[in-house]
Amino acid sequence: MHIPSGRVLIEDVLIFAHERGAVPLNENWEAVVSRVKQRIAEEATWGAPSSLIYRSQPDT
Repeated sequence: MHIPSGRVLIEDVLIFAHERGAVPLNENWEAVVSRVKQRIAEEATWGAPSSLIYRSQPDT
């Protein structure tokens, strides 16, 4: 089954996987994802909103 959607960044897929229990190979993964999403938000030619920037959620 395919659910139609807009663009989905691979970084968002990685965040989703982590939120569901996947263990990252790189302990610095959040900084990497944040840096890449910041760059996308600044340089994307397809109108990426600044909301693409990843901000980790504090553990509660």
